[in-house]
Amino acid sequence: MTNEEALDVVFNFIHPSILEQLKAEGAYTDILSGKIKTGAEVYDYIDEQHASLQDADYTSLVNTLKADFNAGSLLQIGCGRGDFLLRCANIGHSPIYGIDRSSVMLDEAKYKLRNNQNANLYLEKIENFDFSKLNEINNVILNNFWGMVDEKSSIDLLNNIKKCLTPDAKIFIGTYSDNAISPQRQKADITLKNNLNFLFSFGFFKDFDQCRYDSKTIDIGNEKYFILTLKP
Repeated sequence: MTNEEALDVVFNFIHPSILEQLKAEGAYTDILSGKIKTGAEVYDYIDEQHASLQDADYTSLVNTLKADFNAGSLLQIGCGRGDFLLRCANIGHSPIYGIDRSSVMLDEAKYKLRNNQNANLYLEKIENFDFSKLNEINNVILNNFWGMVDEKSSIDLLNNIKKCLTPDAKIFIGTYSDNAISPQRQKADITLKNNLNFLFSFGFFKDFDQCRYDSKTIDIGNEKYFILTLKP
């Protein structure tokens, strides 16, 4: 398996025709050159044209999760282009907060939420964010984010975020699947790690008890969301 073939496997969640277009425009160049080492770092270099391909409508997901949401404030870590936050604002959550490391993604989120006076967006890598600047957060969302940072950073995040949570706050982490990683994906990950020292994701940290959270799961289609609450 070549490095480019391995990247095709890792990015197979992108429609094939769009992926071919991205490749023709040099989407793999910074990974193949060794400039980008993780999936999260891709967003440090993404431009608006490529970022716009990640536009999504999260109405259905928000409508599914809202029965489990607390009322009140909501923070999304890795808020991307802002659609999830917009849907949450539309069903009454306020204030809302978003953190993202990509200025391009966050600019679109700011535009979508431009009429919401209670929207607060922060450009920051989550490893560096000071959660003490927030307070009384009732809900935290990590959608398609978990696994983009390593285990130590995941543990640090779960501990540091306690600085801003209400006692009954809920943290929603997803999506998660029990399905085993395919042999082809395993081979691709090994190829990229050995040849380029590139790791798209770090695996799904689930030892929430270690960080003193209770957890349960809810089913959303064929996948799951974890809901965490603080231990008494």
